[in-house]
Amino acid sequence: MKVVATIFLSFVLAISIYAIGNGLNDKIRGYFSQATFEQVFTKEQIYNKTREQLNKLALNPEYLPKLKEASKKNTKQANRYIYSIWALQLVLLALLSLGCGTVVKKVLQTNEKL
Repeated sequence: MKVVATIFLSFVLAISIYAIGNGLNDKIRGYFSQATFEQVFTKEQIYNKTREQLNKLALNPEYLPKLKEASKKNTKQANRYIYSIWALQLVLLALLSLGCGTVVKKVLQTNEKL
């Protein structure tokens, strides 16, 4: 019973780690996407605009080169954060696997002694 509970708990924790990491990655992408627009346009140009209006504004030949440059810089910076989160997720999942394996091994050894 303890083995099943340990495996189930580690499964739930693994899904939680994955979900939290992906949520953070989405927030980071959104933040840097917004930052790209704010670097090129004034607040008045982008305030209270729909996505379609912003896309039209972004395709304007006057702003396109500036947007491309700002986007390139912001994408590099966002990727650094995202890769760090991925690395942290992998470390946490590895520690979780080690902990789960240790608990299962001890439980099975205890059952053998009985």
